[in-house]
Amino acid sequence: MENHYLCTMQMSEKLKRFRSTLHNTRGLRLFTNKYVVITIIFLVIYIFDHNGIVTLWKNKLETERQRATIEQYRKDIASIEARIKSLTSDKDSIEAFAREEYYYHKDKEDVFIVE
Repeated sequence: MENHYLCTMQMSEKLKRFRSTLHNTRGLRLFTNKYVVITIIFLVIYIFDHNGIVTLWKNKLETERQRATIEQYRKDIASIEARIKSLTSDKDSIEAFAREEYYYHKDKEDVFIVE
């Protein structure tokens, strides 16, 4: 029984030395500092929160995509406006547009559609 008691005491001493060694190391001391722990918690919340960096990055990408789409729509509008201007300014272009798009034809005229 005494031998068991001595063995337990030796293990207890070894455990105490191991804990003091861990506590004295810089890494563990760093994580036991309350300011470091609070800073780490704050950074994790700041990065992964619904208003965090990840969400802001996704929103920025979506904004860039929408700006590109807006620019494409502006180019399309400009080309349509140019087409409207050419159609309203020249009678021949109106007639050509009506014949091409809506298959209009004059009386006694045959239209053949080739596709």
